[in-house]
Amino acid sequence: SVVVPVRNEAEEIEGLSLACREAISPLGLAWELLFIDDASEDETPTRVRNMARKIEKIHLFQTNGAGQSKATAVGVRGARHGWILTIDADQRLSFDVVRTLLASLAHERDLILGNRGARTSLPRWRRGGSALLRTLLNWWLGASLSDATTSIRLFSRRLGEEAVEIAERCDIPLHLALLARAGRIVEVPFPYRVRPDSRYHLWSLARLAFRILCAIPRIRRRGRAP
Repeated sequence: SVVVPVRNEAEEIEGLSLACREAISPLGLAWELLFIDDASEDETPTRVRNMARKIEKIHLFQTNGAGQSKATAVGVRGARHGWILTIDADQRLSFDVVRTLLASLAHERDLILGNRGARTSLPRWRRGGSALLRTLLNWWLGASLSDATTSIRLFSRRLGEEAVEIAERCDIPLHLALLARAGRIVEVPFPYRVRPDSRYHLWSLARLAFRILCAIPRIRRRGRAP
């Protein structure tokens, strides 16, 4: 199940849908593509419905503007297959990327993270903010992840459902709950597309850092497999 939270991403729907079909269909796997529209003000829902008429594996869920984390949680709860891949609407899957992600799985407690690389074309403030968040998460996890804040994640539905329950109960970001519950975390390279009209701003990073700092005391980490 590919879970994609979207808000005002009408221009990305067709490209992502076709890329998913081309990447996954050759593997012979049962799959679905779930778009969770988080109160878009453009034609995003209409574009998803149009693509669903062409590709029957596409499904649309709608939320009321609660944010990316909670929209993703809705997709995790709605997923029907045993493994869940979360990505952003502006990213693209390929056959080789999907195969690499799947090959990294060894246990249903695994969490596979798509490492987006150095992203040197990002503004300096974004790279600095991401580095601070990465340091904070690695300190908490006792890990050395290169891209601890990535939204590109592959995990079992069981792990996802546990993480959603924890995130809702403790009012913490879903990503933090996934990191906490995973038995083994593995990073694999992911070819990241840097969008020129990024919606991340300094305030967004500061707010995320504050949420993480507030959430850490509320959640226990599962023991890590080597």
